[in-house]
Amino acid sequence: MIVFHLQFGNEMPGTRELFFRGDAADGGHGSLRFRAGQRASFDTYFNLLSHAMYKRYCGMTRFVLSLHGMGKFRADFFHQPDKGESTPFYSCEFDDCADIGLDLSDVPANGFVYFALTALSDGELFSGHFAGEPVQTNDVRIAAVVCTYRRESFVEKNLRRVDAAVQAWPEWADRLHFFVVDNARTLRLPSSPLYTIFPNRNLGGSGGFARGMAEAFWAGGYTHVLLMDDDICFDFSTLQRTHALLSALLPAHAQATVGGAMLLLDRPTVQYEAGGRFDGARLFSCNRNLPLEQTASLLQNERPAPANYTAWWYCCMPLSYIAAHGLPLPLFIKFDDVEYGLRCAQEILLCNGIGIWHQGFAEKYNCALEYYTKRNSLLVGALHFRLRQCKSAFVFLYGVYKQLALKRYAAAELVLRAYEDFFRGPDFFEQTDAEKLNAEIQAARPRELSQKELAALYGAAFTKAAPQKSRSSLFLRVLALLENILPRRCFRNELQVFLDPVQPDQTFRCGKCLYYSAASAQGYVCELDVRRRRKIKRRARKIFFRLLFRYRKTAQAYRLRAETLASFPAWNKHFGF
Repeated sequence: MIVFHLQFGNEMPGTRELFFRGDAADGGHGSLRFRAGQRASFDTYFNLLSHAMYKRYCGMTRFVLSLHGMGKFRADFFHQPDKGESTPFYSCEFDDCADIGLDLSDVPANGFVYFALTALSDGELFSGHFAGEPVQTNDVRIAAVVCTYRRESFVEKNLRRVDAAVQAWPEWADRLHFFVVDNARTLRLPSSPLYTIFPNRNLGGSGGFARGMAEAFWAGGYTHVLLMDDDICFDFSTLQRTHALLSALLPAHAQATVGGAMLLLDRPTVQYEAGGRFDGARLFSCNRNLPLEQTASLLQNERPAPANYTAWWYCCMPLSYIAAHGLPLPLFIKFDDVEYGLRCAQEILLCNGIGIWHQGFAEKYNCALEYYTKRNSLLVGALHFRLRQCKSAFVFLYGVYKQLALKRYAAAELVLRAYEDFFRGPDFFEQTDAEKLNAEIQAARPRELSQKELAALYGAAFTKAAPQKSRSSLFLRVLALLENILPRRCFRNELQVFLDPVQPDQTFRCGKCLYYSAASAQGYVCELDVRRRRKIKRRARKIFFRLLFRYRKTAQAYRLRAETLASFPAWNKHFGF
């Protein structure tokens, strides 16, 4: 079976070193062109062979590299260990095309294997692939669920890319179907056997994914469900790799989830995250901010950190999870993937070559996210961890006082509302109209001004602001929160411009802050308001004591009702069935 096809590039600029290194040239139609003596090395994110992973999870040690080209070449094979220089272990010459057998049973099960191609004459490499000999072959049919809200251009582009690939490989028509859930009910696409569109109420990402998972479950005939964001960019080879890996898994790993790494759209060779961990209070990104053009980063990906969830920008799990564990919780957005991973995922597989590109989250920040992030992380922590009340209470205070120091009073009030809604218990999630609630949350955000409006009010200086990272320790950031007891006369009145992410030590004693997003070319101004600050602090004290004395009882109520909240009958009510 084909493990993966070699890739020599894609439409995204600045990604060459994710595909090959060396002095070969792009052939212009998905090929590589060589002059005699030129070389291409494939110790890269998309073309290295994760032999140790395939041995562990699939029992595969024998592979065949098939190359199709024109000219005379030499292929040299190397093992790149965890530490030290790469070691050559095989070499051969061929004309035009070759099927090169590799027995890797004696190659150490660490690092990765790769090959380099040297042209012995002028030539061109048209295509190639690695094939393996699996111990067994599983029948895999994937239901890909995409939840979208007014991102028609992204969805259309991704579906066109997949449709073109399916036409090139007709066997994929029986392996894959897209369930596109349209939360805005505005998507208009011609009918196609590749996808089905489901207009849905705006129940957020969790509601859209729950609807797609339910429809895939009801349709029958699928073995896995693949959850994908609507605003990602990906190569079809990522789907091929995922399918091949699942098709070869040994019975001991048959219930594994395959996760995709997130690469940054604005820095396409940087990996933002490959799997994540949640400890009940904080999220940690695994293998974060790795420059994938460096061998050390690729080696780090070959020994992934222990993740307890993988994000739903690309997450493929057995459909049997739904029968065994139900649907996601009705969290609208944020932490639905974390909670479902903690609840269901028995094993998470992450590897080089399975990744997508996505916009960074700092550019997508808005105050409404404070509500969903705080409320939902509190709920997930209550369900899956036994947290100390004191820790939860002080984490809460830090979150509120941080927003006060930033003068983001709307965000602070949304944090308070998040905790108050958590203490309303499971009935709140079961009975609340999520669409109406979201409208209220969005209305609470400060009004964002366009670049033109900001320039008219404050001049054009804000457009030159650059994001600055806080260099202070956590202790100094916490110390900066003491400004919340200072009187008005201690603050500077001149406007200061900031780009997210921002920490309290950066805004210390600033009386007027303009938060500007270069990505959206919009911003909003937050000013010191001592009276509003006092009211927020009063509400915060009440919640602080609730966390100390009522948290355990509320957490227990959620644990007793979680299964009901994630059930098909509960979701059918949300869907309006």
